[in-house]
Amino acid sequence: MADISETIKSLLDSDAGDSIKSMVNSLSSGGGKTPDADSLASIGQLKSIAENLANNHSDPRTNLLLSLKPYMHGGRRQTIDGMVKMIGAVNIIKAMGYK
Repeated sequence: MADISETIKSLLDSDAGDSIKSMVNSLSSGGGKTPDADSLASIGQLKSIAENLANNHSDPRTNLLLSLKPYMHGGRRQTIDGMVKMIGAVNIIKAMGYK
């Protein structure tokens, strides 16, 4: 689990993280400014990532874990929740183009 969190932190610290942060800042600042080419490219990249995630919402691994969850007790249910979140994080990383 530490490896995945470190990977996500490194992605956010990389150029992709900077472009996402700048895009969010430009969108939140508003002020009638026209977005530059970099922010438009970032918006396009985020749109394609969102489309990929929307198309992959029925992951068989996630479906299996969620179907087993009602039969588990306490700590195992929390473990399943964590695993489902990690699968989602991996899908986001794959959608961003990282392998």
